[in-house]
Amino acid sequence: MRDLRPSLAARFADNELLSRVASAFGLALLALGATFIGGLVFALFWATAAVFFFAEFLKMIGYRPLAVGAAIGAIGLTAATIGIERSALLAGGAALLVAAPVIAARAEKRDMGLVAALGLAYAACVVLPVVVLRSLPVHGFGVTIWLYALVWATDIGAFFVGRALGGPKLWPRISPKKTWSGFVGGTFAGIVAAMLARALGASVPLSLPAALGLGLAASLSVHVGDLVESALKRRYSIKDSSQLIPGHGGFMDRLDGFALASLVVMGGLEIWG
Repeated sequence: MRDLRPSLAARFADNELLSRVASAFGLALLALGATFIGGLVFALFWATAAVFFFAEFLKMIGYRPLAVGAAIGAIGLTAATIGIERSALLAGGAALLVAAPVIAARAEKRDMGLVAALGLAYAACVVLPVVVLRSLPVHGFGVTIWLYALVWATDIGAFFVGRALGGPKLWPRISPKKTWSGFVGGTFAGIVAAMLARALGASVPLSLPAALGLGLAASLSVHVGDLVESALKRRYSIKDSSQLIPGHGGFMDRLDGFALASLVVMGGLEIWG
């Protein structure tokens, strides 16, 4: 007689929380492995994530021809990443400055081209700041781990505290599920994780008060990045940017807060470091 019980894989797919935790754990291991190796491997790991991010952005806005725009963006993002990793800042910037107008020019609709070019800059924030941070002499590895701890803890804290406590919505017109309890819980978790990582050796080259202030700013920016992406998805009437990451959606869904937080950390270190 045929076994009608659902397979383990099917049950895994149906359990949103389980699939969310498992996929996040797997991606975290890949990110940590690439960070430990560093160099070009690390740069290309994040460049790949940025390319997927950009392709999802183009699909979300309805860019046509999608494959052409994504291919040009992939070339520009990869070239810019390699340029930054090799300390060739002008070459890296030039790659994006060339790719953006080409993407805009190839769009079937002119207004869509401008949005796509802005999306390329958005995707660049996924990879370029963190490559700059990892390339820092002496502190590069520690700063990158510190950033991971802060962003991941902010996301995890917001998700679980928001689910557990509920309460008033943070901005229901933009994101109907996010709550003030999740916002406060996520921010607190992010700061605690950042300070704990600092105490364990993943230090940033800042005094304790400055590190605390930067941690607060970066944790808040995770929420802001998440809300920006939620507003974009609501504008273009989609739920998830894709289904590539089980339990999370797509790379845009996973990296929206990371992109802004890494930019804030890079800027903070430039100002106070």
